[in-house]
Amino acid sequence: TVFGNNGIRASHPERTGYRPLLEEIVKFFKTGVPPVSPAETLEIFAFMQAAELSKTRNSQEIPFSEVIHSNDK
Repeated sequence: TVFGNNGIRASHPERTGYRPLLEEIVKFFKTGVPPVSPAETLEIFAFMQAAELSKTRNSQEIPFSEVIHSNDK
């Protein structure tokens, strides 16, 4: 979905709402194969961790490298 000065446009109009999410969830439960790689999942968690750190540090920019390997220890 793209938000612009002239309105909002879905990049894939046929795939809006919760239906695509539910389709992926059902596929995951049927096959056991996750829709995203483990590496991508870890990146999502690192992003959220960086956001939390930034919040505690007065909106300071947090380098991705600071959080991506912080849980390896």
